[in-house]
Amino acid sequence: MSQINQNLNINQNQNINQNQNQNINQNENQNQNQNLNQNQNQNLNQNQNQNQNQNLNQNINQNENQNQIENQNQIENQNQNQNENENENQNLNQIQNENLNQNQNINQIENQEIYIPQNILITGSAGFIASHVTVYLTEKYPNYKIFAIDKIDYCSNEDYLEEAKKKKNFKFIKGNILSSDLVNFIIESEKIDTIIHIAANSDVDSSFFNSLDFTTNNIIGTHILLEAAKNYKIKRFIHVSTDEVYGDSLSENQKFTENSKLEPTNPYSASKAGAELLVQTYYKCFHVPIIITRGNNTYGPNQYPEKIIPKFICLLDQNKSCPIQGNGSNLRNYIYVDDVVQAFDILLHKGKIGEIYNIGSDFEISNLNLTKILLKKFHLENQEDKYIRFVKDRPYNDIKYTMDTSKLQKLGWKPKIEFEEGIDRTIQWYKNHMQNWKFWENDLPKRYPKKQKEMNFLKI
Repeated sequence: MSQINQNLNINQNQNINQNQNQNINQNENQNQNQNLNQNQNQNLNQNQNQNQNQNLNQNINQNENQNQIENQNQIENQNQNQNENENENQNLNQIQNENLNQNQNINQIENQEIYIPQNILITGSAGFIASHVTVYLTEKYPNYKIFAIDKIDYCSNEDYLEEAKKKKNFKFIKGNILSSDLVNFIIESEKIDTIIHIAANSDVDSSFFNSLDFTTNNIIGTHILLEAAKNYKIKRFIHVSTDEVYGDSLSENQKFTENSKLEPTNPYSASKAGAELLVQTYYKCFHVPIIITRGNNTYGPNQYPEKIIPKFICLLDQNKSCPIQGNGSNLRNYIYVDDVVQAFDILLHKGKIGEIYNIGSDFEISNLNLTKILLKKFHLENQEDKYIRFVKDRPYNDIKYTMDTSKLQKLGWKPKIEFEEGIDRTIQWYKNHMQNWKFWENDLPKRYPKKQKEMNFLKI
């Protein structure tokens, strides 16, 4: 019995030990789990810390990158601003250089060498203005060769060139500028380098009933010369036009400048304006070196008596009355032919290529008052009723032409002959050569026999 109890106690102890061992094991396991959890927490904290560090480093890197980008942008902006400033400076320097070049070009033009021609062709050389220019250039410049061409029309006279014919540097050619073959032959064979184109139909009254002749001679003739000038590389082409291309100057103080609008009012002035446009076109398109002149009414020796001053001088000398168109209030500016010749001399040598120059004077007078001056010169001032008669006006009669000549005067020109002196010279010349004009009154009917009705306003 006691043995059994002992065994029971032993077993109980064993069980207690087992339970204790189990508890110990459980505690150990629990400790291990706690340690494991602790380690896991530590690892987790480490990971979290590591992640935080990584994030921090990433933020730092991002900030550094951003700063680098901002710095780079600032540098780029600075460089761009520097480049812009450099470009602005370059543009400013370029503008300054352009202005300097323009000033240099202006100075070169102002100080340019005087043009020296060698072989000059003058058209219409036996006419009024051209004969004076031809004789003057031939005598003043013996080193220039002067070639004069004229078809010898009703209003021209080869005798006007007698003084020029005495010179070795002069040659006269009777011919028509409407012949392109003749023009080309002269320019090529004589090595022409300069053309002074004066030839033209210029009588306004005749243009009203014979306008096609004016178109043919004034426009086509000019075109033929321009084409030759282009082909043979002429160095100067001086085209002589008229103040009438401007049309009416209505206001009292209005003066036409070279930039004024062209508004011709009769077939003559229209043909001259058309010729001018051709001249300017050949300058712009083909670089023909042109100069254009526009002149006031010119008077003096050698002028055919279809114009008012020589016509009335011849009529009064023959004791005939003077027909004044309309009421005689129309105004004109007059310039003596010698002053015009001086203008051509200056423009030939100093005129600027491509430019237009007005040639005129400030002496303005109505047709009626001009007639009264002529009556006084013939001592007929007390007989106005006998020697002044009013006739039908022309189809259109411009009121006045007043021009600004300051552009030409800047080259050193100004008119020198006062009207009083010029008209005395002119009257004396016609008195000395009156035999040349005995039958001039019959010239118009002979030239235009089928135009009698249209010529009524021209009857003397």
